[in-house]
Amino acid sequence: EFYIPVESSSIHFLKTKLCVGCSKGFEIVDLESLDTQGLLDPADASLDFVRKRENLRPMAIYRIENEFLLCYKEFAFYVNKNGWRSRQDFMVHWEGSPTGFALRFPYVLAFEPTFVEIRHVETGLMSQVIQGNNLRLL
Repeated sequence: EFYIPVESSSIHFLKTKLCVGCSKGFEIVDLESLDTQGLLDPADASLDFVRKRENLRPMAIYRIENEFLLCYKEFAFYVNKNGWRSRQDFMVHWEGSPTGFALRFPYVLAFEPTFVEIRHVETGLMSQVIQGNNLRLL
């Protein structure tokens, strides 16, 4: 049994750990010791844009080869297994305010109530937008 004393917005299973998205960011939980630690390394100054933001909403994490694609409500970027930003030139700013994400390699899908934004995970470029009404990830 473990407790994270903040509101959680997502939960993800990694190979040997649990990753919880909460208002502090992505927290990694060791399932054996139940210790928690932040995913992002505070020594990486290139991640200050994340740490200085209020009301962050981390929503999804996807392992792509040896990196992790971190999807927040406002943006997405890559970090390595040590929590350092791994692609300085990669940043996705979502067109809308996604309520859910899905990965269908090589694409990440961001679901918004009126459209689905489809982006290539290697370039971050938009591949397609599918419009609709009352869309949501099931």
